[in-house]
Amino acid sequence: MTAPDGPVAAGLPADLPRRNGELVFAAPWEGRAFGLAAAYVDATGVGWAAFRAHLVAALADLPAATPYYEA
Repeated sequence: MTAPDGPVAAGLPADLPRRNGELVFAAPWEGRAFGLAAAYVDATGVGWAAFRAHLVAALADLPAATPYYEA
């Protein structure tokens, strides 16, 4: 997956996993799920820090072995 362009790309966290400058996902659907999250953050203006805090809270009750993108 190539890194997105435009306003969404400008707000992406710098520490995303990358290989040769491109975002890295284990499967195509993971990239699409991330794209939906990025579009949500961009459209609502909620910001990555607030989104991350809500995500962490939502994942807290799941078993530790739950794969990230399946959570």
